[in-house]
Amino acid sequence: MGKIRIDQLETVMGVELSNYSAQVTERVKALVKTVAQDCKKDIQRRSPKRAGRYRKGWRTKAVYDGPGGIRVLVYNQTDGQLTHLLENGHAKAGGGRVSGIPHIRLAEQKGERQLLQGLEGVLDL
Repeated sequence: MGKIRIDQLETVMGVELSNYSAQVTERVKALVKTVAQDCKKDIQRRSPKRAGRYRKGWRTKAVYDGPGGIRVLVYNQTDGQLTHLLENGHAKAGGGRVSGIPHIRLAEQKGERQLLQGLEGVLDL
């Protein structure tokens, strides 16, 4: 980069910051998509399997993908109503309780750690 006159400083700084922001945003979006896929696979691996329908029903979907960020949802398409019952346990019809099988919370916590570690790497550019 050559010499910059003082009256051009604002414009040049704006362009450089804009480029940096675009690079960071794209890297963060890619990281979030990767972590969401890993989280989905981890939930599938830990999910209870009777017939396999619940385990196979896990999906990811980008619910928002805009210029400033991304939001990715990990959800169960086939049996979404069962996630709370299987994760936390539930009462039986004849009395007593069925203990929960923690599979979502563990994957979520692992995903959080993975995302935080990845963000440190992305922001170091």
